[in-house]
Amino acid sequence: MKTIGIALLVVGCILGIYAFQMETTVTTEGKDFGYGISIPSMTVNNLGLMEDRRNKLMIAGVLVLVGAIFTAFGSKTERDEASNEASSKLVKCTYCAEMIQPEAIVCRFCGKDVPEKVIEAVPSEPESLMEKYGITFEADKYIYDIYKYDSLTDAVKYAQLMKRFS
Repeated sequence: MKTIGIALLVVGCILGIYAFQMETTVTTEGKDFGYGISIPSMTVNNLGLMEDRRNKLMIAGVLVLVGAIFTAFGSKTERDEASNEASSKLVKCTYCAEMIQPEAIVCRFCGKDVPEKVIEAVPSEPESLMEKYGITFEADKYIYDIYKYDSLTDAVKYAQLMKRFS
């Protein structure tokens, strides 16, 4: 829709420039009636050419107006699609119900720590989370760096926190 609007704007501007450049006058030929009576040649406005110019200017104005509307709505639609795509990846904070990033440790709206169940809502397999953050599993414990955790969620929270500060 945006590209159609830009095309209409360009066509409207070109038509408008052409209409302003149109010649709307004609030159009459001079007549000599004899006996010292003569009518010199003159340049006069031609009503038909003036009407053509006016029609072209009106069409150009409509094209520019419609093109501007299409361009504006096309841009708005693109922004809406981008924001919908970004918001589809968000999760809801359990304290304030605001949408936050799934990797968040602290809610940026209420300042509270994000509960474990929100982090578990990350649409990843445990193996990919462990690989992403360098977490290993040994003897019923999840190990990140030199620390041992009972749950993968705790290890991921700490790994995210460390990545944020490094």
